Amino acid sequence: LFDHRTTEAGVLKAENWEGKCLAQFIFDRAQILLQMVREEVERGEDFIDSKWKPTFPLNPDGSECESMLDFLVGNDTPNTPPQQTKLIILCREAFQVFQQEPTLHKVKAPVKVFGDIHGQFRDVLMCFCFYGGPAPQDDAAGMSYIFNGDFVDRGRHQVETMIFLLAMKILFPTRVFLNRGNHEEAGQNRAMSAHSFTQGFDRALRRIPRHYDCYKNAKGDTEQPGVVVFDEFQRVFD
Repeated sequence: LFDHRTTEAGVLKAENWEGKCLAQFIFDRAQILLQMVREEVERGEDFIDSKWKPTFPLNPDGSECESMLDFLVGNDTPNTPPQQTKLIILCREAFQVFQQEPTLHKVKAPVKVFGDIHGQFRDVLMCFCFYGGPAPQDDAAGMSYIFNGDFVDRGRHQVETMIFLLAMKILFPTRVFLNRGNHEEAGQNRAMSAHSFTQGFDRALRRIPRHYDCYKNAKGDTEQPGVVVFDEFQRVFD
């Protein structure tokens, strides 16, 4: 389930905490979740994303994953970077990939187009379950994938959705294309959070465990990790 060059017993080696290895780790973990979805479909089970609560495998050290985000990027441990650092590493790697691309994508068929995910991570996995995904064993060779914006806001698994999309972009840069929507923008995210009935991307990031000693703003004051990571995602969106 894990690339032997970057992982050992399902744990990233300390020296390999860099963008591509982290993207591979996230992608491999998502494939485990995809298999869970396939098994749910075979049993005739279905859930809206906000009610989906899969049972995650135990970590190699025997500890439990407390959330979807914990499973995808790994729990915070003394031997690994905190979660917000992992997300920053991923964002900066994706930023470098996007920097190499033109503003307008020219994508040749065959191609599959998805849109308006809005943080519904299980829906992405369902699409791959029924229509195939970029993993070599899941689809025809040469297939490309376009995701047309509105990746975040509203849904329960906005952070998980976004890091999975970025991981795929990093691993398959010439086959996966992400087109920004109107919800990939800081003002829109905050506007969504201002409504009591919904959750914007900025609010979703507040779930990240807090390690206040890791970050200082320009004035030397500590910053909430969600604020720091939010800025990194906005840099990628821009």
